[in-house]
Amino acid sequence: MAAEQSQSWRLTDDERRKAVSSAASFVASLIGPGAEFLVWGFEYFYNRRDLIFNGSGAPAQAFTAQATPVRLSALASNTSGGRLSINTPLTAAAQRAGLRTGDPVSVVLSGHQFTQSRSGLVVPTRIGDRVQVSVPNGTYSAAAFGSGRQALFTAKDPFQTVAGGNVLLTGRGGLDLSLTTRTPVPAKLTWTCSHCGQTATGNAFAHSLICPARPTSCNCDLCRRRRALPHRQPNPPPPGLWQRFLDFLDDL
Repeated sequence: MAAEQSQSWRLTDDERRKAVSSAASFVASLIGPGAEFLVWGFEYFYNRRDLIFNGSGAPAQAFTAQATPVRLSALASNTSGGRLSINTPLTAAAQRAGLRTGDPVSVVLSGHQFTQSRSGLVVPTRIGDRVQVSVPNGTYSAAAFGSGRQALFTAKDPFQTVAGGNVLLTGRGGLDLSLTTRTPVPAKLTWTCSHCGQTATGNAFAHSLICPARPTSCNCDLCRRRRALPHRQPNPPPPGLWQRFLDFLDDL
């Protein structure tokens, strides 16, 4: 019975796609082009909360884009490159959503060359805490997803507050991710996938999560299932796809 309860928060594939459609679209409007790295991070948010947080909702360990665990004490241990300080303050929006100082926050951090080098981190932290991460100098995007401590392992989709931002790191730098209430985004846009060429009405991020033609070296359960789907030859990306997506967000 205890094992069944511990798994009760895990989303089905359909539930995950709906969660991705809502949260990724909202955060993409904050980050702008290059937000594709969110697709990888969602596997950890919705299916692996018990790996990045302990049972009381405290940060346990970080993960790389290759699904390699990283000790929290090692995040800022490198002396070469730059050091980024990420802050997730308690905002009025988070308070209205029921969150408090110390509640869990999942942060996804990736450089703007993610699609080529697949470098990224999922870092657990807490509202009001500042986490230090040693990374090479460059331009980075980050997204934060906040949850109530009690809801983290009881709700299927607990991340109701989000934040996103970009930073150019040269040596030492800081990034404030101020959580705001997440709002559902309806699907209105007809788009064409740059990987498989499929034309559909829906959210591009939701499709990207399961697209069998999307290049990936990840060996998580979700990506293995995706690679097992019938493969379609990818087409070149259509011109103006990102602009059409931004226009869709502006029309909401």
